[in-house]
Amino acid sequence: MKITFNPHIVGYGHRVRCNLIGKEIQRLKPKAKIVFLDRKDDSLYNEDWTPFKRVHGGFRRTLSLFTSSCLVEDCTMIEDWRRKWFSRMGKIVTILNPTLDSDFPNHKHNLEHNELIILCYPEDFFPFPDVLEDFREKVAWFGPVLNLPSQDFKRRIGGGIRVNILLSRGREQVVPLVQKLSKDLGFQIMQTKFKSDREHFSALSETTIAITQGTTAVFECSQLGIPQLCLPLNEEQLVVARRFEEVGALALLPMVDVTEGSLRQALGNLVSDEGLRGEMVRKGKEFSSPPGTKDIARAIVEIITRK
Repeated sequence: MKITFNPHIVGYGHRVRCNLIGKEIQRLKPKAKIVFLDRKDDSLYNEDWTPFKRVHGGFRRTLSLFTSSCLVEDCTMIEDWRRKWFSRMGKIVTILNPTLDSDFPNHKHNLEHNELIILCYPEDFFPFPDVLEDFREKVAWFGPVLNLPSQDFKRRIGGGIRVNILLSRGREQVVPLVQKLSKDLGFQIMQTKFKSDREHFSALSETTIAITQGTTAVFECSQLGIPQLCLPLNEEQLVVARRFEEVGALALLPMVDVTEGSLRQALGNLVSDEGLRGEMVRKGKEFSSPPGTKDIARAIVEIITRK
């Protein structure tokens, strides 16, 4: 059994999601071979983001695909002759976000070759996408794929306020503002770039406030009991952030509204109000959805082994 993953290169979360699913598949099927189609021109390229083999270059990527049992795509699709050809010998699974790009109708015909279309957000957060109506029988909703530490994870709060910046896009706008505000509001910045899981979880254990983007990090921080200021960029992220904001589980500031003044007010409220942070933690834990990683991995294995 060989599974080739093809994650979107825009945004770190697509790779993290595929990496976690790959690890769970290998836990279920220890002999399974996991390969990632990768690009060295990726602006977020990092040697440490996955333990699995990464394949570069057009020929090697095609060879890896055609020797696989299953292709798993995350918010991107192979749209040339290889898709139809591969569908004759292997299974195709595509992970999509429920809010699809306006251009998606021009590409949806590619899903005709799919065995499964995965929407990995809570089903009650989003209406069923109209553009997927023709493929409804192939669509399955799962809980979010979360990158969570082991059960012995413990928060180590003390020694001042620490703000952890968990953004993959818009960092160039936000980081300088947060750095400036850290001096005025009296907090430390925990992280300003991507790190290994070990370093990431260590930083999370000492995080007082996380700056998130409305992606799966919102669910992760809620489960770990970390108060959040969320800066969503797109519609999907905004929908998620608003659902959490409605129950008091995070503070919301859309990226389009970020200025030094608005960030000062939103972040300042969290820095100065320990009671507010505590209430966010309580409500976030109550509201956050359980991970769907294991269910997704089992579904992919079932598709591959199905006669």
